[in-house]
Amino acid sequence: VVSAEGRAFCAGVSVEDHLPPKARPMIAAFHEIFRRLRALPCATVSVVQGAALGGGCELACFADLVVAADTASLGVPEIKLGVFPPIAAVPFPDRIGWTRTLQLITTGDVLAAAEAHHLGLVDRVVPQGNLAAAVEETVGKLRDKSAAAIRLTRRAAMAAGGDFEARLSEVEG
Repeated sequence: VVSAEGRAFCAGVSVEDHLPPKARPMIAAFHEIFRRLRALPCATVSVVQGAALGGGCELACFADLVVAADTASLGVPEIKLGVFPPIAAVPFPDRIGWTRTLQLITTGDVLAAAEAHHLGLVDRVVPQGNLAAAVEETVGKLRDKSAAAIRLTRRAAMAAGGDFEARLSEVEG
């Protein structure tokens, strides 16, 4: 379970971190997080409250299942800074389709949780006060399944999406 405390899930990194000399090491470290999440032998669930923007949105939506409070907002507004979100460009098309991905990353729009759910970025939206219970219910649905079967199913689904490393390298290039 990937979650956060406080008002926001993650509002991304500051503009200064997108500039040399910080940008390349920051991006390399950030992308390593996604490589490690993909390598996990279990299903992942993200819990989104408040804003999940930029890298925060990428992190939240990279999980296998995304549960969000009805007050959450998600978006990848990097285009407004003259850059693009490379992680979003790789898994988002598998999650929401190419057209919706392009719409989201080229406009930089920030979506309310209900709209993100409608697009398929979020799997479940619940009232803020019910978020913890909804996450526990979601995790419970995974807990009572075979860990080996989930591991193999997850691996098969990822293979069907193509080579993540190759796609990420191409996007980074």
